[in-house]
Amino acid sequence: MATPSLKNKLIIILIIIVATLVIISLGIIYPTVKKINELKNDITKIQNEVEQKYNNSQKLRRTMRELTETKTNTEKFTQATMKLGDELKVITELEDLALKYNIDQTLNISYSGNDAKIKNTATQYYELSFLNNGYFADHIKYLNEIEKLPYYIIIKNISLEKHQSKATPNDTQIPITLSFSAKIYVTTE
Repeated sequence: MATPSLKNKLIIILIIIVATLVIISLGIIYPTVKKINELKNDITKIQNEVEQKYNNSQKLRRTMRELTETKTNTEKFTQATMKLGDELKVITELEDLALKYNIDQTLNISYSGNDAKIKNTATQYYELSFLNNGYFADHIKYLNEIEKLPYYIIIKNISLEKHQSKATPNDTQIPITLSFSAKIYVTTE
């Protein structure tokens, strides 16, 4: 009969051991595992934030480099445009070029920035239309000189027309009419 009481004692000890293990698991191991998982999530979140800040700092550095390049390009653009109010200077330069190359020039100029809506944008420009009479070689020299001016003249719609004249077949130079339109962009600074 001593065996069943020993058996009961062993079962009780086994139940106490299992209960102790369950209590230890619920009281110590589970909160520790839960805390470790929370720390893991926090570390992942912090790592993502640090990566985002690093990416933002890389973008900022790239933007700063591009800003320097943009300033340089803007200065080039400013040099390639004429200033508002320099119309007479430009007209005089174009007339002097025409005289230099013996070209009879008719020049019309109009400004595109009279509208208040346009003045707030970078699309202000002068539209120039030329009707030049002279010889072909002189027109080519004239156009080459226009390319050397300190501002950028965008030429479009060039047409050459031979004059009807009483030239003999031995004449090497026949008068030609050169007509074209052009734009010169304007800065207001």
